[in-house]
Amino acid sequence: MREVFEVFWGRTEMVDAERRLLTNALMDSDK
Repeated sequence: MREVFEVFWGRTEMVDAERRLLTNALMDSDK
């Protein structure tokens, strides 16, 4: 059970990081 939770948490952090990168890219292209 713990391993499944760690895999899910890692995937969530990856998606969050990708979303942050996308947001930064969109903001940069606005300037």
